Amino acid sequence: MKCSWSYSLEPDRTDYADLRNSSAGTWHLDVEAAAYDGDFYTLDSSAKVKVKRYAKLATTQATPEPVVKGRTLTVTGALTRADWNTNTYTGFAAQKVALQFRKSGASTYTTVKTVTTDSAGKLRTTTMANASGTWRWHFAGTGTTGSATAAGDGVALK
Repeated sequence: MKCSWSYSLEPDRTDYADLRNSSAGTWHLDVEAAAYDGDFYTLDSSAKVKVKRYAKLATTQATPEPVVKGRTLTVTGALTRADWNTNTYTGFAAQKVALQFRKSGASTYTTVKTVTTDSAGKLRTTTMANASGTWRWHFAGTGTTGSATAAGDGVALK
């Protein structure tokens, strides 16, 4: 017999965990199974579970659109993460975020450069426009914060 169970951790203090920012990290899961006949089984420290704060990347904005081939394109965005102390999303400062590009007709993105968020979690960089395609931001995550990928912004060449 196989049993499964899931538990959602809510940052709004409506669950047992009452999450705080310091709660992010490795948790040790203890399991107890109880049968209808009153018998039970306990497995202490059965698994390590990574609990991470949720990250979001604002939609990528590339300007100007369309752009002349070989001209400069400005790409912006913002990285935020769940603040479990205030139940809000706040800018995630000093984080490395990849600017990625997918050429029109291609199926995969390539990292063009890495940009560091400012003190408010904002991203801004310039790059050369050499082909039509889609630009997006990708954050790989940290030990206590999950990864995130922004929606892309398609840019055509004039």
